[in-house]
Amino acid sequence: MNLLLFYSISNSADIAPEDVCQETGRGTPARMQYINFDEHVTVKYGVVLDKWPLQKFVAPGSINSVTTLRTLFNSWNNEVTKFRALTNEEHEAWLAARERGE
Repeated sequence: MNLLLFYSISNSADIAPEDVCQETGRGTPARMQYINFDEHVTVKYGVVLDKWPLQKFVAPGSINSVTTLRTLFNSWNNEVTKFRALTNEEHEAWLAARERGE
């Protein structure tokens, strides 16, 4: 995948956790949620995003820096950054920790 293709895909919101959400059996989101991802995706579907390389979680299409976009592209393309389905036990522990404010 080249950088321009990555930018195009990310702009169209095709980089989303649908496949991973289907693994959980908890359903899939109607669209990718960057704002309040925890609330919209992790709480409902038990999916987390591992090893996001940037300081802020934003839509790749909103990134204006080629260097920053390249960092994200490389992390995603090398499968360092990826969506991961929590097991039922992990999801329950995550929800409990969230409720405790951790």
